[in-house]
Amino acid sequence: YNKTFNIDLYEEDGKSIIEAELPGFKKEDISIKIEKNHLHITAERKSEREESETKYSLKERKYGKFERVFEVPDYVDKEKIEAKYENGILTVELTKKENYENKYEIKINWGEWILWWHMHTTIVT
Repeated sequence: YNKTFNIDLYEEDGKSIIEAELPGFKKEDISIKIEKNHLHITAERKSEREESETKYSLKERKYGKFERVFEVPDYVDKEKIEAKYENGILTVELTKKENYENKYEIKINWGEWILWWHMHTTIVT
């Protein structure tokens, strides 16, 4: 099955912030990378015991690879992504590009439309 972890995603001070719950992981076991327009957060925990030799009465801790993938919007400056790991929480800050406008003007060529409409319209008197 797909192993994931809990996150909070919010905006603050013009940044998108991801806080990921990763208790019990070492910093070197956590990886953050960008592939195309996706941010991958991966953490891997290996068991310290040899599984075949240990007889568990109860086993709730999870081991293996955990991953979450997030789409990175165009307005994020990929060069300014910052991350810190403290007390089991990974915080990733995605800074917005300066002077980025999420507006697109769609130009309408009305001349051809009006000409087409006149050519295909019959006026009944």
